[in-house]
Amino acid sequence: NRELWRSVEAGDLQPDDVRHRRFERFITELDLDADAHAMADAFVWGLGQFGELYPGARGVLESLAGQATLAMVTNGLSEVQRARIDRLALGELFHTVIISSEVGVTKPRPQIFDLAFAALGEPERSTALMIGDSLTSDIAGGFAYGIDTCWYNPHGHARGDGVTHEISHLAELEPILVDGPEA
Repeated sequence: NRELWRSVEAGDLQPDDVRHRRFERFITELDLDADAHAMADAFVWGLGQFGELYPGARGVLESLAGQATLAMVTNGLSEVQRARIDRLALGELFHTVIISSEVGVTKPRPQIFDLAFAALGEPERSTALMIGDSLTSDIAGGFAYGIDTCWYNPHGHARGDGVTHEISHLAELEPILVDGPEA
């Protein structure tokens, strides 16, 4: 699964390719008599129905939604992401939601950021901050696009390139946005 998602980030696969390929490989590797499409459908349904936000995320999003223009840019499957957005009532907090499988381009490519900026009315890049937990898609994409980045790193991994800000708790995010940058 991780290898396939790395291929998505590299531009070799689209998110929808991952949906079935992970189970085709799984079935082949274990020599199972199973239906990859049925497994994929059940898995995707489950992903949409379960899982919660990071601790503190709702409060931070609600606070920021009143102070900033928020966009969600995700490299997920539309079916999963739309189910999660609906189930967790996140849609009202974002001015736009860009899902890679719906638009045919993935982070870290600049085209997905072009779509987000267009949907937001072309704000100045100096006013934007890409917040994410992936160095290879979120941070690399934001950095390459020329916007500041904030890496959510709750596990204390080694810092990578392109990180403008680093936080380990989401409560650390609001002061960065409200009070201004402190590298």
